[in-house]
Amino acid sequence: MFEAVVRSTVVAVTPTWFDRDLPVLEATIQLFEELGYPGIVQVRRIAERAAMDPSTVFAALVAMQYEYVTLRLVLAGGDPNPQMVSSVTPDARRAVGQWPSPENLSDRLVAALRDAVEHETDPVKKTKLRSAADAVAGMGRDILVGVVTAAASGAIPHH
Repeated sequence: MFEAVVRSTVVAVTPTWFDRDLPVLEATIQLFEELGYPGIVQVRRIAERAAMDPSTVFAALVAMQYEYVTLRLVLAGGDPNPQMVSSVTPDARRAVGQWPSPENLSDRLVAALRDAVEHETDPVKKTKLRSAADAVAGMGRDILVGVVTAAASGAIPHH
């Protein structure tokens, strides 16, 4: 009985990352790259770049504040247009793939091996590449991320 009551009161949260937040973050970083440093980007410009309503863009930026963006809020009577982003974080650049992370480097390694298998015409090399791709993909993403992290951080010595 208690379980049924708990289940009926749970409100589903709508995912926003792929449809709202990520496109807004990508547009924001593109504008910062075009402006150079120092730069301040208004919500209005981000909305134009992302082809979204300014209030939707502002909601995305508020959701990403502190982790991905720094907002500079202006008293504007609820109008999101003059609100500004004054910086993006390194995590923001990693989230959009501009900077590498162990996770996206690991994913790219597996994808590159699979792509090499598809394009290799020599049957012997193709078999070796397929074995390598299967081995790397089969070790599990967590293990692969750990290996890439160790290599990138210098924990694995260079020879």
